[in-house]
Amino acid sequence: MKCFVKRMGLPLKRALLVLVVSIVSACGAPAQDDPGGSVGSGDPDATCALVVAAYGPTFSVAAAFLSDVGSVQSLIPEPGGPARWGSLTSTHPATICYLDGPIGKSPPMGPSSQAPEPYSRAIVAVVDGESVLIAAGYPDTLEVPTP
Repeated sequence: MKCFVKRMGLPLKRALLVLVVSIVSACGAPAQDDPGGSVGSGDPDATCALVVAAYGPTFSVAAAFLSDVGSVQSLIPEPGGPARWGSLTSTHPATICYLDGPIGKSPPMGPSSQAPEPYSRAIVAVVDGESVLIAAGYPDTLEVPTP
């Protein structure tokens, strides 16, 4: 496998990154041992540190906030989409993580093989230990709110 990864071109490596990020966001970040508490334990810095570790060494935490499910749902770009955490009250605790790092986009359609510039910021919500990618974009479009 190591030899195969070295021979892959940049477009394949980006596609592999997109696949990994998609799997992590679809399944939630894996739970990891944390002496200070588990994912979503109430310490936003510790929670987001565990989430960023699942995204890889090129990611860092830009900001971490304690929040609630109602606030997280207001961040979801498509309000008409299916509601997450429908069985939870809007005041149920949540953590919002702003992560900085390369987030690949799907390759462009058509004959061009030029891969688009990756996103560089993600908003990830953590509710009851499950991390969910809420949005991906750039720091100028996904600005960290001032508390």
